[in-house]
Amino acid sequence: MLPILSLTIEALVRRRRGAEVDILSIALRWFTFWIVGVRLFTAGLSQAIQPQYTAGEIFGIEDPIVLPFITELGFANLALGTIGLASLFVRSWVTPAAVAGAVFLGLAGVRHVIEGGDFTPERTLATVTDLLALLVLGGGALALALRKRGLSERSTPPTA
Repeated sequence: MLPILSLTIEALVRRRRGAEVDILSIALRWFTFWIVGVRLFTAGLSQAIQPQYTAGEIFGIEDPIVLPFITELGFANLALGTIGLASLFVRSWVTPAAVAGAVFLGLAGVRHVIEGGDFTPERTLATVTDLLALLVLGGGALALALRKRGLSERSTPPTA
């Protein structure tokens, strides 16, 4: 909901100012900010600060031997999340952050499905949002890349 609200506000503001409204670029920017930036950054904070919660509630593991691994997963999520947050201000980071988020979350979503087991409300939400992230971020980045490639091919003079 927040990415769509952000996208809508930016598009309306741009239109009112008479600026170009490129819905694909705006959508990818806001979905990257919210999904990769906010989601992964907050998940990373939680995993780094309270690894026992992720171990127990998400993975169903009570053995404290996994806590250092969960903490390091938190650091990885913080790193990706930081890039996702910064992509709102450094436009050239949007596509790389979107692709990294699509790969990371997409693979996590696929792993949830393949692994099977009980789909608790938390696990179901994680699976659905991970796979949605794959589709939205990966699809948006691919569409933007194809559009840019098509534009550059049309502007390049043919070679003999």
